[in-house]
Amino acid sequence: MKLKLRKCQQMISKQKKTIFILQNKVKKYNSENNKQILTKFKNNSITQMQLRLDHLKRKGWRFKKMEKSFALSLYYNSPKAYTFMRKFLCLPTIRSLKKWLQLLDVSCGLNENVLEILKTKFINAEPKHKLVSIIIDEMSIKTFISYNSQNDQFHGFEDFGEYSMDLKCKKYCNQALVVMIKKTGNRTLFFKWTLGNKPKVVICDQGTNNISMRKLFGVNRLKPYITFEEESIYFFHDSPHLIMSVGNNFKNMIFLTEIKSQGGSKIKLNSYGAASFFSHACLFSNTDFKPYCQLRNYDT
Repeated sequence: MKLKLRKCQQMISKQKKTIFILQNKVKKYNSENNKQILTKFKNNSITQMQLRLDHLKRKGWRFKKMEKSFALSLYYNSPKAYTFMRKFLCLPTIRSLKKWLQLLDVSCGLNENVLEILKTKFINAEPKHKLVSIIIDEMSIKTFISYNSQNDQFHGFEDFGEYSMDLKCKKYCNQALVVMIKKTGNRTLFFKWTLGNKPKVVICDQGTNNISMRKLFGVNRLKPYITFEEESIYFFHDSPHLIMSVGNNFKNMIFLTEIKSQGGSKIKLNSYGAASFFSHACLFSNTDFKPYCQLRNYDT
């Protein structure tokens, strides 16, 4: 019995060795085959990533910078689509994406690295692509003080970056301002003339800060532009807010009108619901605004 057991153990060990050798041969064949396929898809980084990581375990996945940027753009376009595609493609986890984002410099102030990249892009761009519009918008935020243990800093105070260190801890932050340069796509950044672009229009809403900014620049109804470095920059209010402002002016006054062309029916222009862009745009539709233009008499 002992001899039979030894023979069986020897047979098992031999079979294990042959299996190990065959597995190594399969790995070499797959790697060589993948290399041949990768040469055919040199310009397709997604296919290269899948072929490179498909035979590895998930814990052994390592991603390049281009692959990380592709995963981040896909995640921010649609988080649901990203989680769905992770079932079929080799993509990093959402936790890994958030860790990579924590390494980025998102402190207050200007990011010189981003500005340098945009500067080279605008300098090499065609003249028609250098014509951009500047969009300004602000929003109210909740006053809240938080402590960041990693950087040993308090957040929630007014902070404009390294150029205004003396202004810290003086005022609580309750508003956020976004300045955006727009051409064919949207680029969120602070406006800087040395980027090589040529702003032609400044677009903002009718907020009190924006109105005071227009007065500060000397912009008025007769002169709706400023001149900077021999370039005229025009100031406009955005069309959705203009429509909402006109709609609010109508809604603040009650118009009960009799339209003879509509068989004596009455309309009430303040009958629209919430103060949304859609509800105010209905005021200027063909069905609502055209009869108003045909009015002869109205009672307030």
